[in-house]
Amino acid sequence: MPSFREYLDDLEKRELKTQPASPQTGSPQAGSISFPDQTPKPYKLSKEDVMRHWASVRPNEPIRMTPLPYNYKGPTYDKDGVRVTGTREFVDAVLGRLKDLMFYENPRVKLNLIYRTLYRKGQDPARPAFAVYIQSEMRGTKKKPSPFQQKRKK
Repeated sequence: MPSFREYLDDLEKRELKTQPASPQTGSPQAGSISFPDQTPKPYKLSKEDVMRHWASVRPNEPIRMTPLPYNYKGPTYDKDGVRVTGTREFVDAVLGRLKDLMFYENPRVKLNLIYRTLYRKGQDPARPAFAVYIQSEMRGTKKKPSPFQQKRKK
């Protein structure tokens, strides 16, 4: 398995393919750049590469999360979000370090939050695991009717 550095070097070597030149101008046609047919192979970093990368990340950088579009339906594995699992003490300690994300709850963006217990077959019920999921989503423009407003029948 290639190292992370080898993977990055391989990506740099790959060049974008262009379509043939336009007969009128002799230059590639506008919008003609396409990605290679082969997608890069997924990789897994070695522990040493993860530690090296982690050490190089600047501390206290603002957390920038791209909100999901309003009313988004579909998978979110490739979207910005956080999932933390473990004991309640661990999950709460991590949440304490992620307070910057609370600013995503505002008039334009909302936080989608789930905090729950996880039970697995054979697990000691006295020691449940916990999970918290955090994602942001754009707020919609449609206002929901107030539950206090009733439609009048004519």
